[in-house]
Amino acid sequence: MSSEDLHVPQQKNFKRLVRARMAKTGESYTTARSRFVPPPAATPRPLVDPDAGALARALAEVTNPLTGEPYSPELLFGLGGGIGFGYFVFAYTGLTTFSVDGRFNALYFDKKGSVEAACARLGIPVRIQQLSTVESAEKRVRQVLDAAPEALLTVDLTRVPGQDTPDDWPYLPYPVTVSAQGPDLAVTGLPGGTRTMAWPELLDARWMHAKKYGGLYVFGPPGGVDVRSAVLAAVERTAGCLLEPGRGTFDSNVGVPGMRKWARLLTDPRDPKGWPKLCADPESLGRALAAVVWGLGRADPSATAHRRLYAAFLDQAAALVEKPALAEVATAYRELGARWAELVGLAEQPGATGADLAVHLSELADAEESTATVLRAAVREGAAR
Repeated sequence: MSSEDLHVPQQKNFKRLVRARMAKTGESYTTARSRFVPPPAATPRPLVDPDAGALARALAEVTNPLTGEPYSPELLFGLGGGIGFGYFVFAYTGLTTFSVDGRFNALYFDKKGSVEAACARLGIPVRIQQLSTVESAEKRVRQVLDAAPEALLTVDLTRVPGQDTPDDWPYLPYPVTVSAQGPDLAVTGLPGGTRTMAWPELLDARWMHAKKYGGLYVFGPPGGVDVRSAVLAAVERTAGCLLEPGRGTFDSNVGVPGMRKWARLLTDPRDPKGWPKLCADPESLGRALAAVVWGLGRADPSATAHRRLYAAFLDQAAALVEKPALAEVATAYRELGARWAELVGLAEQPGATGADLAVHLSELADAEESTATVLRAAVREGAAR
């Protein structure tokens, strides 16, 4: 199957969305089209994953035996699981929150975070220390900084001054690296960029909840590793979890099945968890749409559900494992990323509804299934020879 076979043409989908808006609003084609086309950016949005970026900085002195260079954030992203999909609804007394994510859910599938998953594949020992008290937290971070230029730790982003986080989230774990900057600390990896924080400010923002979501990462000396095998195993795992999650109770909420379930719930008036019931008032609908924008947009500034970043991983993987077919699939994932960005754009539009997203998402699920199938075939190519 060629890369041309993987996708429904984007232009046809785009025109249908524009015409649907024209019929709904009475706008001209030009006006309706402008609602879906973002203004041109001065520079391309970066490829970012907080976990992979922080891990690359923390492992800056560890070299890839195949290249003699440090492990890149793109490679670490793929080794940690790369892409996936998850849609979850959390109902609390008086409040319902939504979570949408385009990354591989390592906690769900492997019962460990993506940092731990990548390190396990590379034979790098890692322990997560909880930072329960201010005193123990400062002591442990200083110990790591005595041995390494940067320390990787998790902060609660809702406690970091100046950060724009969803109003209804009580906490938000977020990985950063810190390095000494005179009497203070340079904190790298925050959504707004590197900033200087005093020790008390950082310690107040430290992650104090469940260890499975992070803490202070302490790395041991790397052991021997077959990087080619690690890359192939990671790609195989990513494709399998997209196509056939097969992990447990919430399989219908993850991977391609999760995309299809979400597409149905966007318009299903009978299901108690359908958006017509859960998002019947403007406030609830606003929270749901904000979760889409945050999970697929703010968590990935390129707004491509991390597909562009995974494409960059596949480009590197193709060279490392000598499988050019992976680079061809990378092209398909870049195209998919553009289509996820269109979905995020729809969710950002004033007056957007679940129905506006539903048709686009259904077609995306079909394209994701086709691409993941080709990805799995590409990684298995020649395996029996």
